Formats: sequence, C-alpha cells, structure tokens
Amino acid sequence: MIIHRGIIALHHDVMPSYNRSSNGTWKEVVLPKGANIVTSKWVFKPKLQTDGKLDKLKARIVTRGFSQMHGINYEDTFAPTIKYDTLRAFLAIVAMEDLECHQVDMNNAFIKSFLKEEIYMAAPPGVKVAPG
Repeated sequence: MIIHRGIIALHHDVMPSYNRSSNGTWKEVVLPKGANIVTSKWVFKPKLQTDGKLDKLKARIVTRGFSQMHGINYEDTFAPTIKYDTLRAFLAIVAMEDLECHQVDMNNAFIKSFLKEEIYMAAPPGVKVAPG
C-alpha cells in the first residue's frame, strides 16, 4: 500500500517539471494535418534497498510503440551496443598487455539523443497541454 501512495505523491511531484518541459526533450506544437499521433503513458518503478524496503520511486513517460507506423514515425531501429565477441577480444588484449580498463555508464544519455524523424506524441494523463 505504501508504494501506491508513494506513486500518487511522485506523480504530483514530477508533474510540474513535465508540464514546463524544462529539460528540452519535447515541445508543444500545432499538429500538422494527417500526422500520426503516438500515444504515451506513465511508467512508475519502485527502487528497493538491499533489504527490500522502498528506497525511492521513479517515473517516466514512454511512447506506446504499437501506435507508431513504420516509415512515418521510425525507419530502422538501432542501439549502439558492442557485440559480445568484440568485448571478449578487447578484454583479452587488455589482459595480455596488462593494461587498465575502466567503465563509464552515462545515465540518461538517451534523453538528449537526436531523432531524424518527427514524432507527434499525445501527452499522458495529467500533463497539461494547450487546447488543439
């Protein structure tokens, strides 16, 4: 039950920032005639501590991909990830040459990534947008 109340509280906490579009990931526009509108929804995820107690709640808006149309909302999909064999070869060279290897994880790097396509997304429930 605490997660449910926490999600409601989180929903009210994050709503102002989504309403302002403060991070520049989206903007309100006039919908072009004939444009395909991709629907969206809220996704809430509890983050737990090692003992299983609630640490924090996270919220994000996601598109509902099934409402996208190939050739209109997207072309080919691609995720810049390394192949397993390439990683194994790289780590083998690091080990053979007695080199140091460091890893970096870029949190939220996808937020500012560039899209070639224009995507028109309907705001999820609770996000205020101008009429029309």
